[in-house]
Amino acid sequence: MIGGLGLSAIGLAMAGALAVAAVPQATETTRSQAAASIEARAEAQGEELGRLIDSRLRAGGPFFTPEERVVIERACGYAQGEWDGYQVNIQNDVLTCTNGRRASGPEVRAVLAAAEPRIEARVEALMSSPEITQAIARISEEATAEAMRGVTLAMAELDGALEDLDGLKGLEIDVDADPGDGVDVDVDVDDDTDDDE
Repeated sequence: MIGGLGLSAIGLAMAGALAVAAVPQATETTRSQAAASIEARAEAQGEELGRLIDSRLRAGGPFFTPEERVVIERACGYAQGEWDGYQVNIQNDVLTCTNGRRASGPEVRAVLAAAEPRIEARVEALMSSPEITQAIARISEEATAEAMRGVTLAMAELDGALEDLDGLKGLEIDVDADPGDGVDVDVDVDDDTDDDE
């Protein structure tokens, strides 16, 4: 759920970075700086959202009850209090502990089965909360604006490069930039030009 929403904004920012990087006539410094700026901002926004979600999840206390934590600590070989009660990696009813140990006995499976609905409900409630949905919307808007600045820079430099080709006989170039569809460049060469002497 987080990945889908976050990646759409980050994906658009990356598209802007790629558009800047793809302009052949831009100076290497300009392209590199613009692409790096867009990438860095997208990464910072993703980290900011991740920190907000993590802090709100942790505000509700550990995912597991004290009794369940004892089972997981024993199965993973954690010292008492070593595990924070949040970090879990579960695949196919197997718990991979933070120390690399894998636990899958009946007692562990029972704990995971009991805790899973609680964890899912907490995550779903958090992700649909106004605070998180507004943060996602804000970050998406900022990433879109950053990407559009990159596309605008790329288009300006592409326009300059195309002006240099204006004098070529029979060459027609059309550039269409749409953030939803990408950038289309059509180049037509008029083959019907006659050089009769």
